[in-house]
Amino acid sequence: LYTQQSLRCRSGPTMLCDCHTATTRDRWGTARHEYGCWAWRERMNG
Repeated sequence: LYTQQSLRCRSGPTMLCDCHTATTRDRWGTARHEYGCWAWRERMNG
């Protein structure tokens, strides 16, 4: 799920942003819906 929020973690032509919704569980097993967004370095080779 890409929204305008993904532009915040875009940092230059070699950085891409991956945003998604995920359901995670904490150490007590409580379900938690959260919106994950992080930047990752683009692979130059392959």
